[in-house]
Amino acid sequence: MIEWGLVGRCLRRWYVVVIGLLVTAAAAALIGLAPGVYWARTQVLLLGPPSESRPNKLDSNSEGLIATAGLIEHEMNVGLHPIPATSPDVTLLDEGVYDGEQVRLPNNGGQWATNFNQPVLDVQASGPSRAIVQQRIDGMVQEIEQILERRQDDAGVSPAHRITIALSPPEMQIRYVRGDARRAVLVTGALGVSLTLTFVTLVDRRLATRSSRKERQLKPVLMEDVPA
Repeated sequence: MIEWGLVGRCLRRWYVVVIGLLVTAAAAALIGLAPGVYWARTQVLLLGPPSESRPNKLDSNSEGLIATAGLIEHEMNVGLHPIPATSPDVTLLDEGVYDGEQVRLPNNGGQWATNFNQPVLDVQASGPSRAIVQQRIDGMVQEIEQILERRQDDAGVSPAHRITIALSPPEMQIRYVRGDARRAVLVTGALGVSLTLTFVTLVDRRLATRSSRKERQLKPVLMEDVPA
């Protein structure tokens, strides 16, 4: 159903419509041509030394290892303010970080509770190139190793009783992620047209109000000029 009042406003304020459509077209073009980002994730597992009761390092899920992972996370995030995730599956890209890095101790308790039940550090990086992402992941893993070694050196832990790390998966995969360009352009176009029409209505009402005010101010003057 055609809103003839809106059509009339668009015809009267055609210049506003033209400007709005040009801005919308430019924004849609920029979004449609925007490049994707590279992203990678790996998990750093903290492994305790094997013992008679736990001969398998991968079965060393003690509270001490989890606490150590928490200390490493805290040290690496000093001065930073990472966004708390409600799920371990949340990625940097989900949080809108397209050029950055993150080390996080996964919280398996959900949105309303905390449950750190695994000695695992979630390491993620995003960036404009594959090389940058690879460099960031390698740098964070190396820093985790250095912090772990330094803390164990300071505590005087013997080599046979040291915590070690392993990566999961062993071979990291760097992915190129790009959104649906067609959908993004359509959404941008719809939003731009909607904002343009809204702005046309506001401009038309303001100019109409100003014109009406001037007419009311001129009317007494014209009445005075009329001969009695």
